[in-house]
Amino acid sequence: MSDSLATTLDTFSESEKLILVLSIMGATRTMQTMDDLVAARMAHQNYELFSSHITASGGDVIKYLGDGCLSLYEPGMIKPAIEALEHLRVEFLDREKAACRDTDLCYRLHIGQVVIGEFGPAQQRDVIGKAVNATFRLGSGAGFTISERAYRRLPDDQRAVWTKLKPPVNYTRAFSPPQYRASIALTMPASKGY
Repeated sequence: MSDSLATTLDTFSESEKLILVLSIMGATRTMQTMDDLVAARMAHQNYELFSSHITASGGDVIKYLGDGCLSLYEPGMIKPAIEALEHLRVEFLDREKAACRDTDLCYRLHIGQVVIGEFGPAQQRDVIGKAVNATFRLGSGAGFTISERAYRRLPDDQRAVWTKLKPPVNYTRAFSPPQYRASIALTMPASKGY
């Protein structure tokens, strides 16, 4: 092994983490109706909102994904993570309602081994691994989807609200119905060649 490769490998660490993939359902449709600068401002506001709730509950935002983010928690933090994400959704929906946007949040949670390090020539902090990929592949749609491993870390008294799906085994929990829901007909603008 070359000295350069050995030095690079020394900058990575492997550990078990609770992985969160947060995405906004309806974001692409909504952003297609906006000027790009307005969409960029909205993304910036979302990132600030996501970061404030995730970091306050002990999580670490690794990167933003256009309409969401990838974050890590310690494995034992599933209960406070879910509580923080529920509060995040309330604030997010209040803001979306005020702006007459019809979007919602999708949370996917899994626990597994990840590799954390600084990647590429810019040495950007990132996380990779099979568990990260598995998290992205968990269900879709508004609400929570958690893996079997994450479900098993929930306190016993908090498992009854989850619905078991298979295969593969994972659990979903729909959001409780919101007090309100904006109903907006959105149309795609004429193609601008992008």
